[in-house]
Amino acid sequence: KYFDNITIVNFHDKSKEFSEHFFCDAMPGAKKTCQFTKNDNKTQSLNLSVDLAYTDLAFAAHQMGLLQITTNKELEIVSAAVQKHHEN
Repeated sequence: KYFDNITIVNFHDKSKEFSEHFFCDAMPGAKKTCQFTKNDNKTQSLNLSVDLAYTDLAFAAHQMGLLQITTNKELEIVSAAVQKHHEN
């Protein structure tokens, strides 16, 4: 045994958020951070990801001079059309 202070945290254990596992289980001296993490996880909203691949394609076409896009709404419309074309 070479190390006495190594703690392994299971990333796949969904019984708690990872931050709570880390600060409450792996770092015994982080009592205030642990408590904050427990409280924060109860009120935390989800930060859902957004796929920007079709927007990136439309914007790249605009930058290459293939499309004229002047507003965000036009970019949304073109992105939706690119997605529809690709998926159908």
